[in-house]
Amino acid sequence: MTQIGSIIHALPYKKERVIIINCGTLLCTTLSILSVKKFLNRPLLVIDCAVNNDTHNFAALQKFNKHIGFELLQLPLMPHGTLLDNVFKYLQSDYVCLADSDLEITNESINIILNDIENYTLAMPEEIFGYGFVQCSGFGKPPMQRFFHKERMWIPLVRLNRKIVSTAICNGQSFNICAKSNFNTLSIAQKILKARNFLQKRNYMFLSTIADFILGAFRIKFKKNRIDALHYDTGAVIYEYLKEKGYHFIGYDFYAYLFFCKHYCGVTRNKLYDNEPVSTSESDISYTIRLRLQELYGFEFNEFFSDFI
Repeated sequence: MTQIGSIIHALPYKKERVIIINCGTLLCTTLSILSVKKFLNRPLLVIDCAVNNDTHNFAALQKFNKHIGFELLQLPLMPHGTLLDNVFKYLQSDYVCLADSDLEITNESINIILNDIENYTLAMPEEIFGYGFVQCSGFGKPPMQRFFHKERMWIPLVRLNRKIVSTAICNGQSFNICAKSNFNTLSIAQKILKARNFLQKRNYMFLSTIADFILGAFRIKFKKNRIDALHYDTGAVIYEYLKEKGYHFIGYDFYAYLFFCKHYCGVTRNKLYDNEPVSTSESDISYTIRLRLQELYGFEFNEFFSDFI
């Protein structure tokens, strides 16, 4: 067992946990915590990962009122998928509900989506590995138009059977993002692909177009299109593996999530990585988040966290 695994495994057994992972986005995470406690009303574990050696004192938030109790675990910063792999391998819970730190739940009816509505029980039938929303497969948008995104469970809010998912991880699967190359002569194509990407970043569009044209000779046709790779976003590899093994995911249409929550997409990615194409700066939504915290929860962010920000 890894050191991270030992820390996670040391938490006491609870039948189910909701997990929010914070990576330097205190404002959004605070709203996510309060909305989860209000509408999901299940045991909550907040994993706080330090960014640039900065930690946020969520222990203070636990004392806001008696209804906001949650477990708090501080871990070093690591890839999101790697942390999830450790959580599902070592956490002592039967079910795990993942909620993004930039997700706000707005409707208690979300519980109908995340539970076994046929039997009105929190328990999952043995052949079902999760409940939530399905993000369908499709070709990417620029700058990823040469990638085919594989279908997956929508990770910002999903409820999973930990033991079934853990079996997949122990068999070599992972939550990590990956891309499976779609070239028939890999070594040569990868060099040209690297050159094309370099040229695109430097805005040498004419030269990058020529490189992309040459790449066409190496691409294998997929669904009547020639693509660079099959792209597996967070959780897509495990989703595909478990479905191939005969397990089922009870998934609703992707856009149905809009009836139950708000997703301020990519706040953590914007915090951690430069030039993220699909992301949101926390400063751009700061006013909106602070207003919602004040109006919906009576929470004055600046006043409360004045000692920590």
